[in-house]
Amino acid sequence: MWRTLLLSLVPGPAQIHFRKPGRGILCFALFLFFLNGALVAPFVSASSGLRVVALALAGATWILAFLDALRLRRRPPSTPVPAGTAAGKIYERTS
Repeated sequence: MWRTLLLSLVPGPAQIHFRKPGRGILCFALFLFFLNGALVAPFVSASSGLRVVALALAGATWILAFLDALRLRRRPPSTPVPAGTAAGKIYERTS
């Protein structure tokens, strides 16, 4: 549980740790995109509403990534594919 919590401080690394790298990179990229929007909003618009929306979306991304990491933690670990196999088929060596 502690490892999952520590990996989820930033969205993405927990998903990569649980062998879902595409999902982890997507969570990380979305979080940084919304966080960047919150930081740049005062320079782009005079309205403070844009910053609040971007921060809310960044927070929602973090919460969803954390819940996804908890869900992945409860799944049984997948068995690694043995060396010399592809998609579960064992190929014979030809000399």
